Order: sequence, then C-alpha cells, then structure tokens
Amino acid sequence: MKNLLSLAVIAAAALFLAGCASGSKYVVEGSGDQLVDGHWVFLEDGADWTILDSALIENGAFRIEGADMGSEVAYLYMGANSAPSGLYQISGIFFLEPGTVTLEYVPDFEMYFAHGTPLNDLYYKYIFGGLEGYSGPMDLIRDNYNVLGLHILSGMLMTSSKPEIESVMAEFPDEMKEHPLYIQLEELLEPIKADPRTSRAMRYGSAMSWSVTACATCCWICGPRGAVRAGWRIPIWSSSIPVSAAQVLKSTACPSTVILKVGARR
Repeated sequence: MKNLLSLAVIAAAALFLAGCASGSKYVVEGSGDQLVDGHWVFLEDGADWTILDSALIENGAFRIEGADMGSEVAYLYMGANSAPSGLYQISGIFFLEPGTVTLEYVPDFEMYFAHGTPLNDLYYKYIFGGLEGYSGPMDLIRDNYNVLGLHILSGMLMTSSKPEIESVMAEFPDEMKEHPLYIQLEELLEPIKADPRTSRAMRYGSAMSWSVTACATCCWICGPRGAVRAGWRIPIWSSSIPVSAAQVLKSTACPSTVILKVGARR
C-alpha cells in the first residue's frame, strides 16, 4: 500500500512539473510566399541580438518551440545560415510569452507581425487598429508595466518630454527596472539635460523634428535593422505619416545609430 501511495505521489509530482514546464513554453510559427524553402528562420533576442533558436523553412512555413524567453522581446531573421552578413530581417518586434505566437505577413510593411498571445494581440491592435478601452499610449502603458509598456514608452521618446517619460518609468515595478529595455531608456534620457521640457526630437530644431519623429516611430515598430523602407505609411496611434523617400544618416542619438531623413509624399 505504501509503495502504491509513493508511486501515486511521484506520478502526481511529475505531472505537476510537466504542466509547469509546458506553461512556460512558447511556439513561434508562420508561413507565406516570402519564406524561402531550405533557408532558416532565426529567433533573435531584441535586447542583445543573440540567437535564441532557429527553424528550417519547409513548404513555406516554419515552427519554433522553446522556453528561453531571453529579454522577452524578439525579432525574426531569415538566411541560408547564421552568418550576420547574410541575415535578412523579416519581422517587426514581438513578445515571447507562453502560448502560440503566429506571425502574419503585412504587405504595407513588407514584414511579419505577431498575434495570438496576450501581449502580442495588444500590440497588434495598437499598431493596426482595433484597440479599445484606452485613451492613448500612456493609458496603455500604465496598464502594462511590462516589456510591452517599456517598448511603447521607448517609441514616445521623440514626442514626450523628459519629465513625462521619467514619471512613467518611475511607476514600473522594481524587477522591470532591471530589464535591458528599461536600462536602455535610462541611457537615452541621460543626454537630455539642457532643457528637460523638450523632447529629444526638438533638440534637432524644427526642420528636423518631423523627420526624427518619423524615424523613431519606424525603428520602434519594425526594429533598428528593418527601418529603411521607401514608400511606407507609418502608423502613429490613430494616424499615419506618408513616407516617400528614406536616406540613412549616421547619428549617435538614435537607439539604432541610424536616423531616417524622410520627406512627405506630395
């Protein structure tokens, strides 16, 4: 009887641990004509750019299963191998969390965007419309003191003042203040000392303010390595900026060290 009871306890413990393990796993999957059979899709951490996992593309589809969340923000790259020079960014930023993350190709951006899990669904609706119950970005951030909130806040560096950004950052829980995205925000805010009432964009003067703001939004949505796309329409909350041309300019002010000088479509 004791042996049977011991076996029952062990079996129950094993099931519990298995459930916990499966609850922390994610699946990242996608398909489409843009994916090249025989090439690889690489899941890269959005904070330190390490490769978390990879999958071979077969029949125009890929599937990655994993448990390493990294910084919980990621991008997808495609290439014949993992050599950085041959990798091509195929997705905007998305969030690693338990569940199935589905990547859907969006022709206007020429990239894949994620949905299917709570944070990714919120972000997808935030970018493409359909998000209800929030009056604006700050309202959404204050309901998400997590990687989603940090990422959206980083996209507001060009349009909000330093005190506004810092006041929201102070509301994040202590554990999030150790996150790489939070630390990056602190580093970006540090140089803004001359006039804390102005946003980073305004430090470039009125002629460049619009251009730098558009650059920040583009990098914020698609990531620093996928920012250059001529002819994009870049969503900003409920509106968009028409872009007719993009020229890469080096600058230490942009998180990706790249600023896009954009001109409005006539």
